Amino acid sequence: MPPKVAVVGAGISGLVCAYQLQKKGIEVTVFEKDALPGGRMSCLEKKGLCFDAGANFFVDNYKTLKGYCCELGIEHKWQPLKSGKIYGFSEGRIHQLSLSLNALIFYLKPVPFLQRLKLIYLLYTLAKTPIKGSFYNLTELTSLDQTNAYDYVLEHVGKEAADHVIDSFTSTYQFHGAKDISLAAMIALLHEMVTHNSEFAAYQTIGGMRQIPIALAEKLHCLFSCEVNEVRTLPNGVIVKSSRGEEQFDAVVLAATANTSREILKDPTAKQREFLSQVRYAPTIMVSFLVPEELMKAIYLVMVPFIEGGKICIYSSEGVKGEHFQRDGLVVVNAALHSAYAEEIFADSDEIIFGKVRDEIKRICPYLQDCDCIQDHLLIRWQTAMPIFSHGYLREVESFLKDGQGERSVFLCGDYLNSPWTEGSARCGERVAEALYSLQMQLPRP
Repeated sequence: MPPKVAVVGAGISGLVCAYQLQKKGIEVTVFEKDALPGGRMSCLEKKGLCFDAGANFFVDNYKTLKGYCCELGIEHKWQPLKSGKIYGFSEGRIHQLSLSLNALIFYLKPVPFLQRLKLIYLLYTLAKTPIKGSFYNLTELTSLDQTNAYDYVLEHVGKEAADHVIDSFTSTYQFHGAKDISLAAMIALLHEMVTHNSEFAAYQTIGGMRQIPIALAEKLHCLFSCEVNEVRTLPNGVIVKSSRGEEQFDAVVLAATANTSREILKDPTAKQREFLSQVRYAPTIMVSFLVPEELMKAIYLVMVPFIEGGKICIYSSEGVKGEHFQRDGLVVVNAALHSAYAEEIFADSDEIIFGKVRDEIKRICPYLQDCDCIQDHLLIRWQTAMPIFSHGYLREVESFLKDGQGERSVFLCGDYLNSPWTEGSARCGERVAEALYSLQMQLPRP
């Protein structure tokens, strides 16, 4: 009989892991507490308009996710975003930005010119650092984990560059500041962006970010609206207790957040317990509004440094994604909150949060300052939005993967295993599937 494996969590890492295990002949059951797959690749809908409530876009550099679109027959849904400009906010105004290092010197308005020169030189130097590894698997790059990104740029360039560029870019995609991101992550991302610059154009899956998870789930045995309450280990396997009862498996993949995995794993090994206690997340709240389309035509995305207010870290006009995000003269505008501000207002009612964020977006978006017809759309609170890849944490992951992964047939899986963003999560799912398969094939079968 083939091994039986339970996967807890139908986010992208869990689905990819399950899919790869199934392709290897393993019998897989996926447990998911929500009614739909996707996790933080969530897409909600109201009044016929979508809201990408978690991950907001892909880039063409996401080879793994793009590959699954082709393999699953939905390659036609992998489409570039319509043209739109990227801006930064400072001193009450927005100014255009560029992701090209060659052009960056002309766009960094809040940064003194000498610091711009020093920053460009530093970024190019770091980007050309020979590395054996990828941003999507930071465990390969622990030798570069020497300090945090903010302090490194503060020392080598200056405060304005650290505050308006490095801190802003980090919070745009991680929701927290650059003091909490390892220098290794910054170097690896720079290397990806310079080496594969043409592949960093923004993409989507038509119909929302949940399309790849849905296509994967259709190929698998998934139990939705089925929350796992306990995972207990046995000498010859594991017991998974869910809202549908108890079932024994040969192994389990915990592809939920580290917080959830820590709660449901009732008898962790010392290494599992110690590692899971080290994982930290940055929370955020994603808030969407409907605004007149003609007001936002020039904008795709605006980055807002923490130093400029500390509330919204990024907002975007979702009209660049087409008809699912605009209708009847209205367009969806998304705003994501800095982690510190999200924590401050997390327990407030939806009505209060909408009001506070609406006031702030009118302050930092010049096209909305005099607009009295902004409509509340949808919001979602993410307590564990993004794992924090801080200085020192990368080695914690490396150590666990060497000595703790797979103990008692329990495997951890997810972006917090040094696997940033949706692409990193998908690649992590593949690595965990390979590790589990290799171990299971070594065990005697009944």
